[in-house]
Amino acid sequence: MTAFDWQRMLLDDFPLLFLGEVAFRALFAFIVVFVFLKVSGRRGIRQLSLFDLVVFLMLGSAAGDVSFYEDVPLLPVAMVFAALLL
Repeated sequence: MTAFDWQRMLLDDFPLLFLGEVAFRALFAFIVVFVFLKVSGRRGIRQLSLFDLVVFLMLGSAAGDVSFYEDVPLLPVAMVFAALLL
């Protein structure tokens, strides 16, 4: 492996069109997080419990995974959000 290989660091073996898919996945994750937070209600940062913080970290992890990894489908991540909402 060559250090600072720009081709490997920027796209590796992915096609250029994969950047569009990443943008779509990020937008999808943003919309799901936004809707989840609207439905769950607003509270100030000082009012967050440890449980709330853990839930938000889980949501962020799920949203990040679907944004960056092509082998993570969208519907299971949406199910994570739905399960945490209930």
